[in-house]
Amino acid sequence: MVYLELSVGWKLVLAVCVPALLAIVILTAEARGPLSASIQSCKGVVAPYFNGIAMLFSLYAALLASDAWQKDIQARRFVTGETNAARLIAHTAHAMGVTAAVIPKLRNYLEASSGEMDHGKVIQAARGKTENAFDDLMGAIVREPGLDS
Repeated sequence: MVYLELSVGWKLVLAVCVPALLAIVILTAEARGPLSASIQSCKGVVAPYFNGIAMLFSLYAALLASDAWQKDIQARRFVTGETNAARLIAHTAHAMGVTAAVIPKLRNYLEASSGEMDHGKVIQAARGKTENAFDDLMGAIVREPGLDS
């Protein structure tokens, strides 16, 4: 979906512009459209098109909530996968008796990867630090006999 790939700024602009444009279109249709006479003759507390606007707003709000929910689920899945992999490496290193060689490299990698942010110009330096720590960790694992399998 193209909408989900937009930046936050564009999503805010669309969140304001789409409902405003729909309100203008509906207002114009009520004032000058072919059904304007029957719509204007309707008396009551709520305008006859209120349900349509409420439905569009609720669908749009549901789309935004679903987008946030999906991103949260994806982030939790990534963190859980990374945590399980780190736990497995630490457990295997402990079982093989090579904790002194592997655990400090694993700790450096986890500190570097947890320092990354998802936005800003600092991300490139943080990713470089994470990649270097990952290379050091893989080097320590490969150098130890029995851990490279």
